[in-house]
Amino acid sequence: MKKDRLFIRVIMSIIGMIILGIGVFFTIKVNLGSDPASTLQLGMAKQLGISYGLSTVIFNIVFLIVIFCFDKKYINISSILAIFIIGYTVEGMNLIFGWLDLESLNLIYKLIICLIGTFVISIGVTVYIFSDLGVGATDGISELISGKTKFHYRTVRFVSDLILVILGYLLGSVVGVGTILITFSVGPFIQRNRKIMAPLLKKVVGEELVQDVNSHEEKFEKEVIA
Repeated sequence: MKKDRLFIRVIMSIIGMIILGIGVFFTIKVNLGSDPASTLQLGMAKQLGISYGLSTVIFNIVFLIVIFCFDKKYINISSILAIFIIGYTVEGMNLIFGWLDLESLNLIYKLIICLIGTFVISIGVTVYIFSDLGVGATDGISELISGKTKFHYRTVRFVSDLILVILGYLLGSVVGVGTILITFSVGPFIQRNRKIMAPLLKKVVGEELVQDVNSHEEKFEKEVIA
């Protein structure tokens, strides 16, 4: 069943990442702080004088090389797709909506936009989790470390996210209330989306796959960091 619907699942993973990228764009645009990976990628872009999209490519490739060297089983189709799609979706959104001056808005409005962006991110993550084609480099490196050290995944992910945020801050990226908001709200949003979207996704990828993914609670718990 999984192989029969592989093309649909790849398209679904791509759509999920595009949605995720749209959400990331709005969280970046309000300049209250971004998710841990974006925080480091923005810092890299600032220090290297490159675009955000290119910094995400470099970030993902470096992480995937490390994963490949230790255990390539943590690399799958979504791991490769994530190299380009999320970062360049943000770049595309910036080309179209870059004129929006969201940073100058009242703090309350910026928080609302950041929360909406986080909700959009959670929709994208939910869609690509249900495609069941693996995870991106950030998740993959945490899975690798957890698997090799036997430390609980959430502990490893929390520490790795903290390191990403610190490095991003040292490179000049903004760390603020948005970073905290995203970290603590994206997980609960994903859990809610999971329940709402499952019936619809059954029609797309089949009931068997959706039930199989839903039965693996750890696929969703990995996104609940806080």
